[in-house]
Amino acid sequence: MNGWLDEFYWLIDQRIDVVNGQIDSVYVYIFEDTKAAYVGRTLMRRQKKRDREHIFNPESDNVAKYAKKHHVPVPPMQILESNLTLKEGQAREDYWRKWYEQQGYTMLNRIATGVGKGSLGAIGQGKWNRRTCYKEAQ
Repeated sequence: MNGWLDEFYWLIDQRIDVVNGQIDSVYVYIFEDTKAAYVGRTLMRRQKKRDREHIFNPESDNVAKYAKKHHVPVPPMQILESNLTLKEGQAREDYWRKWYEQQGYTMLNRIATGVGKGSLGAIGQGKWNRRTCYKEAQ
């Protein structure tokens, strides 16, 4: 691993095989009255934190922005699938986004979904480096 991972000593007890570990989940927020939805994925250990990010960031988060614009509360996060590998999570996020779209929902997602897309980028193709790992660890 390029030798730099050992410098992140505070993560030693938390290291997992991030590519093959079943650590990911896919979720949805559904605004039934306006038939709008947002599908996302996050690490299972980050579900509560991610939910708070969607609720309390109306300046930067599409779910919170939409709720504020329409004067409605953010609906509860619904977990669609858990115990996925990161690649499975990317694929299933894309599947569910397209499924809700086919059901007639207006999708609130801004960023493309699918394997090699979104916040993970292409796993193993340069997304994680010293700078990005340090930033994530912060």
